[in-house]
Amino acid sequence: MYPSLVKSGDSIMIVDPGSPQIGGSGALKARLAQLKLQIEDVSYVVNTHLHGDHAGSNFVFRGKPC
Repeated sequence: MYPSLVKSGDSIMIVDPGSPQIGGSGALKARLAQLKLQIEDVSYVVNTHLHGDHAGSNFVFRGKPC
């Protein structure tokens, strides 16, 4: 499961950040960098449900509103 990115105006939302392995390996940061974004640019994190393959990388976005 890979996350979805939604951009609206100045807000950037990550939907279902993915498994802990995706966040822990640096894959999220690398993909954001490909899009010329950083973790700090993300405004919100949305989880459709709290299974590990969807919400396991929430820790990467610690402090962001959910």
